[in-house]
Amino acid sequence: MAIALETSCKHIDAFDLDVEMIERAKSKSRSSSNSFFVGDMLKMETQFGTNQYDLIICYGNTLVHLQSIGEILNFLAQAYNLLNSNAGLAIQILNYNYILDEKIDELPLIENDYVRFRRKYAFRKNCRLVDFDTELTVKQTGQTIQNTTPLFALRPEELRELLHKAGFKYVEMFSSYKKHPISNTQMPLVLRAYKA
Repeated sequence: MAIALETSCKHIDAFDLDVEMIERAKSKSRSSSNSFFVGDMLKMETQFGTNQYDLIICYGNTLVHLQSIGEILNFLAQAYNLLNSNAGLAIQILNYNYILDEKIDELPLIENDYVRFRRKYAFRKNCRLVDFDTELTVKQTGQTIQNTTPLFALRPEELRELLHKAGFKYVEMFSSYKKHPISNTQMPLVLRAYKA
């Protein structure tokens, strides 16, 4: 994402827990003004300070990798503190109202000439965590990589409340990047929250 935004932004700080992802981003970057860090989204203020940014982006269903309401609120509060006045936070996750209420246990198959990517949910009893099971098959070699990651099934109304608790005054939620109205029958959830 940082590479895709290079032509639109004066400066980008990008971070990820995965060292390999950061090294790959550094090697692809064409801008000397961008910085790439190995970092934890729950330790942003320690790494970056406060009142530094005009926009923070958290896309790719990343937010729900945090394991509790407390961790999510912690991230949102740090994001709020990192933003300049009148700056914003953009988040994209899946709409867990749709997934939980409709008991969606499998996402659409992603397949092309090179890979097949299956994604399934296993719902835990009496718990807000769901197991996200993935299976990636490389067609040329037949290699299959399987993984299970716990995700926190965060509902849109909970996220809105947490954003307000973190200090954000204005929150807009959509079912697409084209700003379609939020709907409990659509999978995506895209939001913008503003500091003031």
